[in-house]
Amino acid sequence: MSRFYTLIVILYFLTSESVYCQDFMYVSGKHKIEFQGAKIGLRKASKTLCLNCEEAKGHFSKARRIRTWNMIFSQIGFAEIIIGTLSLKDETSKGITHAAVGGGLLVFVDERNKNMKIEIHEGIIAFNRCQLINE
Repeated sequence: MSRFYTLIVILYFLTSESVYCQDFMYVSGKHKIEFQGAKIGLRKASKTLCLNCEEAKGHFSKARRIRTWNMIFSQIGFAEIIIGTLSLKDETSKGITHAAVGGGLLVFVDERNKNMKIEIHEGIIAFNRCQLINE
């Protein structure tokens, strides 16, 4: 019988207006954030939404910097792999070295992508915490 009452209480809280009135930020897509039904990029989130929350602003700007440098590193990695595959005809170790450096850069970018996701989640948690404190 107590399970039934617990279920009723949980359903009441889920359908109450206080749950729907709070504006929280969520992860939407790969590098997008959803706030009040709109999908927002990292730059706009750090510039416009996080004016009152410096901690969230720092996390979003760090994630944006990581994403920018990841694009640069991945382009260099692809170029190194292409140079390495074209140099394999010469039967020297330069082609293998270039391909290894390119592969290493792509692994490095993958690790940085994990750090970027962590920064985005930390920024969302900080933003939601600031929203609860300000209300």
